[in-house]
Amino acid sequence: MWIAPGSPAGSSDMGCGSDEDRERRGYPWRCRLYGERTAIDRSIDDDKRNRRSTASEPSATIVRHMANTPWLGDSCSLVEAFRSGERSPAEELQATYDAIDASDLNAFAYTPREEAMRAAEQADISLPFGGVPIGVKELDSVAGWPATEACVVFADHVATHTSVMIDRMVTQGGAVLAGQTTSSEFGGVNLTRTVLHGATLNPWNTAHTPGGSSGGTGAAVAGGLVTIASGGDGGGSIRIPAGFTGLFGLKATFGRIPRAPRT
Repeated sequence: MWIAPGSPAGSSDMGCGSDEDRERRGYPWRCRLYGERTAIDRSIDDDKRNRRSTASEPSATIVRHMANTPWLGDSCSLVEAFRSGERSPAEELQATYDAIDASDLNAFAYTPREEAMRAAEQADISLPFGGVPIGVKELDSVAGWPATEACVVFADHVATHTSVMIDRMVTQGGAVLAGQTTSSEFGGVNLTRTVLHGATLNPWNTAHTPGGSSGGTGAAVAGGLVTIASGGDGGGSIRIPAGFTGLFGLKATFGRIPRAPRT
């Protein structure tokens, strides 16, 4: 299940409203449960006040002002650029990491750069997504990567296997795993803000959330960091971020993607 570029969001109010609005609607229950509405929330409130005057255009425009920018089209056109020699997978991956470093979206929780660069240098561009850097939602397992469930309690956990969906995207699709995108804890809340990683911001208006639980995926794609990234959806966790960030979100039919060993 994936999130990829679509039409730009039409409204500047793409988030969940004020802290008071979220409180009334019960969004912060998990924050209260884990004592999160403390210093993190105060820093977010300060950021909101400072950012309101800069919400007229997507912060994704930051990548357009870099010397080496990520591909601003879709994944299919990027593969064609690889095949024509216009761009190489290694160049694209480096541009992705440069954009991540320059971004203030907090969309990525983990980036295995040396491992990913080796994969990019050996990418088979004859495959459907050959050489394309992708984001992997942090609730999807990749062997050797953190397996935190976006929860500070599991900060030291490491995955022992790779999920079926991600394995197929690499072995059959040829994609390069650029890193983990942020999520809400256990995928249980429709905004992306945790004790472990802090708040992920909406590229169209950084005073607002990109939604959740696949908020890092939505922010990464809408922010121009990657052209496609994985998500998961049981109660809106792809559909909500796609709606909040103006993207296409594909929620596969239930059972279409195997859940074992873990997707």
